[in-house]
Amino acid sequence: MTAIELSYKSIFKMTLPIMLGGFIQFILTFTDTAFLGRLGEVSLNAAGNGGLLYMTAIIACQGISEGVQILIARRNSQKEYKQVGVLLVQSLYIVVLFSAILYLLFYGGKNILITAITSDPILR
Repeated sequence: MTAIELSYKSIFKMTLPIMLGGFIQFILTFTDTAFLGRLGEVSLNAAGNGGLLYMTAIIACQGISEGVQILIARRNSQKEYKQVGVLLVQSLYIVVLFSAILYLLFYGGKNILITAITSDPILR
């Protein structure tokens, strides 16, 4: 086996969970559309807007996760194991703070958020 084949195999192993996550998100959106399409235009529009907000939150959280993974992998390869623990604890603080902000934005400020992103009086 050559180094290139091993590299393609390792890249596929790393990207498979990301591809499956994207596929599962597609299935969820398709299912929402199939069921809510029968209820009417307003329900379908509301589900679409909710899906966009959900994907925005997921993409932001994935960015935080991938950045922390890179930093932890670097410290692990440098054999600085105490720094791995420090990075993990710091990333947990960041994720908890970010989750609280998203909760307040999506739950507490949903009326402000919906008013800002749409001009449709039915959705308000």
